[in-house]
Amino acid sequence: MPLRDDQAGMSCSFCKLDLSSGRQVAAGRGAMICNECVEISREILQDKMSEN
Repeated sequence: MPLRDDQAGMSCSFCKLDLSSGRQVAAGRGAMICNECVEISREILQDKMSEN
């Protein structure tokens, strides 16, 4: 799917990869996170919760 004009230059605040890599990005106040970083974060949190 081609990028829209308003998506040009958008990238994940964590891994710095942009939307042209095919990642989906969720935008918040001053930060964006891609679907892959969300999954990595979820796994880290899940591991930490299971340690307790």
